[in-house]
Amino acid sequence: MRKLEPPPGGSIFRFAAILPEDPKKSREERERQTAKLFAQMDAAHCCSDTSRHPGMHKTRTIDYVVLLSA
Repeated sequence: MRKLEPPPGGSIFRFAAILPEDPKKSREERERQTAKLFAQMDAAHCCSDTSRHPGMHKTRTIDYVVLLSA
């Protein structure tokens, strides 16, 4: 698994497809899955406030997002 944050002075380019959330999963289950994913990326420290959504996080990076819809 790759790390979430780039090395000091480095950069990372990623392409990601984000699927709709499964309405059958509880918020608690989504929180557990998201916490596990962030831990695998050595980024548990980035999840400071997940009250709006389990995937919300904060890093010391500049991120550019291009949103495409099919």
